[in-house]
Amino acid sequence: MQTSGFSMFVEGGHGTRVGTDGSCLTNVWRQQLMQFKNVSIEVSNAIVAQYPSPRLLRDVSIEFNFADDISW
Repeated sequence: MQTSGFSMFVEGGHGTRVGTDGSCLTNVWRQQLMQFKNVSIEVSNAIVAQYPSPRLLRDVSIEFNFADDISW
């Protein structure tokens, strides 16, 4: 298996299969959020309910000038 310098890479891990129609993208977003320290399934679900995609969360952070504090 190919190695990666990406710190969240899990060798032998199983990912979520995204359909060609984009199905399951919400689950991928939820899983990505849960990779952050102290983000539980409950916190992840709350974020996904308010911001169904990473882009929506990013857009809000830019609108309210939070982007200066976050490295995208």
